[in-house]
Amino acid sequence: MDLKSYSLNLNGVELYAYHGCLPEENHLGQRFIIDLRAKVALPVPVDADDIAHLVSYADVYEVMKTAFTAETYQTLEAVASRIAGSVFEAFEGLVLIDLEIKKPSVPVDCRCDSFGVSLRFER
Repeated sequence: MDLKSYSLNLNGVELYAYHGCLPEENHLGQRFIIDLRAKVALPVPVDADDIAHLVSYADVYEVMKTAFTAETYQTLEAVASRIAGSVFEAFEGLVLIDLEIKKPSVPVDCRCDSFGVSLRFER
């Protein structure tokens, strides 16, 4: 029996960057929390215990981290698009990426866990 697709999940990844609309955000930076879920459509033998047949989550993390921190963006939507584009470019077998980016320290006078965005990208 072959596995037709599977999901690769990176949950609660904390990265520091300088994204935001306010000058203070661009100068001081802040912590962000990212969840990435990618659908991998590669036919894989279920009993194959070989990373060569799979997409490495460590490699996906490195591409995501580089895309997230290489440039500064005003909106989370723009940086999410950059992440998705970079990950799609690096890994041929991916067909769908769901991204959630949370900003725990928002410059808004309120009590909350975070503000953020959730986006879906398809190849």
